[in-house]
Amino acid sequence: MFARFILLLCLLILTLGCKPQTPVSVELVPKDRSGIDWMRDLGPASSASQSTGGATQSTKASKPTRMVVAIFQRSEAAWFFKISGSPEEVAESESAWQPFIDAVKFESEGGDERPVWELPEGWSPGGKAQMVFAILKMPDSDAEIRISRLGGQQDLLSNVNRWRGQLGLPPAKADALDENLTVKQGQGGEYRLFDQRGESAGRSMGGPFMRQQAMRQAEKEKSKVKKESAAKKPAVDSPEDLQNDFAANPKFTLDPPEGYSPGKTSAMVVARFTKETDEGKVQISLVPLTVTNKWNDNVNFWRQSVGLKPIEADEIEAASEDVMISGVAGKKISLLADDGADEAEKKKSLIGVMVKHKDAAWFFKMMGTPAVVKSDQAIFDTFLESFKFTEMP
Repeated sequence: MFARFILLLCLLILTLGCKPQTPVSVELVPKDRSGIDWMRDLGPASSASQSTGGATQSTKASKPTRMVVAIFQRSEAAWFFKISGSPEEVAESESAWQPFIDAVKFESEGGDERPVWELPEGWSPGGKAQMVFAILKMPDSDAEIRISRLGGQQDLLSNVNRWRGQLGLPPAKADALDENLTVKQGQGGEYRLFDQRGESAGRSMGGPFMRQQAMRQAEKEKSKVKKESAAKKPAVDSPEDLQNDFAANPKFTLDPPEGYSPGKTSAMVVARFTKETDEGKVQISLVPLTVTNKWNDNVNFWRQSVGLKPIEADEIEAASEDVMISGVAGKKISLLADDGADEAEKKKSLIGVMVKHKDAAWFFKMMGTPAVVKSDQAIFDTFLESFKFTEMP
């Protein structure tokens, strides 16, 4: 009996030992990178694949898609109004969304400019989504408008190619940008309309891009909190402190304009100075943008921001003057409200300068109450003279 028991035990050990062991691996993923919140927001329908019996299957095949994006390039931000869906669905709702976009206006409240609109009858606010300012639902349809905001003067070619990629279309070249964007005029000023058809794979439109943007934004916020907690600066820097700050910038140096206080900067606005008097407010800002920016486009953009109509290229040339900024040739234009006009106090005046240096177009702008802009022109000119590029060609 004992020998038989030993024999059975050996056979059992040999049987278990011959089975291939399934490797088990455990990976601990930080909560903020786990993607759980993203999956909750996107829902099961937007998942790119699902597992069935150990095989991975695509939940949605490529389908015809029409994407429409209205782009409003404002001085401090770019606003995008986006509609996407089947070509039939987007076409059926066009009589609703096109007049709505044309009627969008922009108003400033507390120094922050936002789009404003009247919600058409039957429309309703939609849910929330990351990196989306608002979602508007249209009646009797799955169609919706998603409104988002990005910083400053956007590189239109990069955005166009991102959308073309989502539609399965090849990237457009710089000289074909006008073929992808139609310039339109709305109540809120000029805007550009992207309207293309392609094949969508059924994924959340722009999902990976938006996730990357959200992660970058989260990292920026964390970095900002750390810096603020590490050292608290005085509410108002002294002129000497300001000069030291800008002297440490690797790309330029400048002297703060006389009588101005430091204003809020951002990823787009690398320097800002403000002034408030009994006559009104004014600010001077410095913004580097992509070198593809064109003088005429920006002049007409500035004209709209102070309530003036766009003008033709020959008129812009006649109104512009040549300037030199740190030895680099540039252009300057003054958009001043008419003296003595009853509406002058309600308007703004603006003086703008653009120079192209290396891989960027640098914009210097003074904008504010007409009386203050007019009286401070010499201060602005002195500020321009003080600016120096630290890296010359």
